[in-house]
Amino acid sequence: MNSATPTAAAVTWLRNATLADGRRVDVSLRGRVIASVEPVGTAAPDGACEDLAGKLLLPAPAEPHAHLDKAYTAALVPNPKGDLLGAIEAWTGFLPDLTDDGMIRRGTAAA
Repeated sequence: MNSATPTAAAVTWLRNATLADGRRVDVSLRGRVIASVEPVGTAAPDGACEDLAGKLLLPAPAEPHAHLDKAYTAALVPNPKGDLLGAIEAWTGFLPDLTDDGMIRRGTAAA
């Protein structure tokens, strides 16, 4: 089962939360998934409640991005150390062989 799918887990309410846009809401959670967002005080809680007392409620931080310039380069730029410094050293050594055409070809293939 997908962990992001709501199940029959108990409902928990986060009451009186302030969202980033300034709205005050009650949020119901079913397990680890948001089940509903309601204007504050309009929902009848049917589970455990946690009063956030107007505190700011934000989504989990995420910064999805891709490094298309590095697509398909694992075999070209090995990192035997397996750490950040090793990657920096490997890429520094690879830079003289890096071409615009190769980067565009690999990035296009990855997209």
